[in-house]
Amino acid sequence: MGKSKSGFIDIDCQAIFDASLDATFMVSSSGRILNANQAAVLSYGYSLKELKQMNALDLAAPELRSKVPAKLNSLLKSGEIFEWRHRCKDGSELPVEVFSQPIIHNGEPVLLSSARDISLRKNLESALQDRQHMLERILDTEPGTVYIFDLVKQQSVYINRHWLTAYGYTVEETQAMGADWIRICHPDDLPGIAANHAAWRDAADGEIRAIEYRIRSKQGNWHWLNSREAPFTRDADGKVSHILGIAYDNTVLKNIEEERNQANRQHIMMLESMTDGFVELDRNWCYRYINKRAAEFLGREQKSLIGKHIWSEFPEGVGQPFHLNYEKAVAEQRVINFEEYYSPWNRWFENRVYPSPEGLIVLFQDVTERKRAEILLSGQNQMLDRIATGTPLAE
Repeated sequence: MGKSKSGFIDIDCQAIFDASLDATFMVSSSGRILNANQAAVLSYGYSLKELKQMNALDLAAPELRSKVPAKLNSLLKSGEIFEWRHRCKDGSELPVEVFSQPIIHNGEPVLLSSARDISLRKNLESALQDRQHMLERILDTEPGTVYIFDLVKQQSVYINRHWLTAYGYTVEETQAMGADWIRICHPDDLPGIAANHAAWRDAADGEIRAIEYRIRSKQGNWHWLNSREAPFTRDADGKVSHILGIAYDNTVLKNIEEERNQANRQHIMMLESMTDGFVELDRNWCYRYINKRAAEFLGREQKSLIGKHIWSEFPEGVGQPFHLNYEKAVAEQRVINFEEYYSPWNRWFENRVYPSPEGLIVLFQDVTERKRAEILLSGQNQMLDRIATGTPLAE
């Protein structure tokens, strides 16, 4: 073994042929196969005699044959490892990884090429790609935004297609934002987001956390997101470096909630401005709500009454007529109207009781002045009747 004047290595390749488990060929500069080992015979199905009558063009897959001459010229200048496809005698194709090195054989430059069967590896790669594509299809059909967030770089490294369809940002635009993605978050939510990210660094495996925040779509609209997140990867120090999350848009629910809250606020304002007493009781006869006027009648603070039993505010025996009418309204599921004299206050009240799904609603009004006027008028009418009939007033 030694070097020729051209610099190529001149060696006896037979020992390499015999020891190699890979299909090994000696190929001339014109592409003719000069020799092959037993592994090549077994792999391709040709006899050694048939192989020696073939050209590298004959072994190449049909779509690669036009590239063979240029490839040979390149390999004769310097060795290379590359992937190729060969055609076997039975017509099947074999994916191979070729290590080709120029050498000198019998004074002529030739190529010594080992071809390793990589069909198993290719099948595994294909299976992995199929699984990857299946996973991507599943994630892209998920009705929420799936993302992987880098806690160190403060940016998303993966986000599914739902993000584009829901909020208008492409994957490229999102990645280009980098750590500036925070600019599409609502300013009021930034402290909570920052605290959430900081806390994740020391989270335990299997931990799941939820956070609610707002983001602005590409069209400029604000959306409420509710995210559930879990640790995804850790750094060399064991701290969480990436989190996996899925965010659902609950803007519609938030808007409904806000409308309901607004309606409740208006409802409360109306009840608080009433001159009549208003009380809402639960099924256990405890205060769910009492307006300011009703609390004034009872001489209590509104907040102090919530949750208390209504009869706890009545002296023993005094609230019996009220109690009976309340129970009647619930039992018969109808509105009950009644007037009742409340002796502790020396006042008359006109009551209207409504059954409700939650319990009972009571409206009451102080009608003491009206009752006094009615009694006075009744007394005056009796006096006039006596005068008209000549009945002595003393009787």
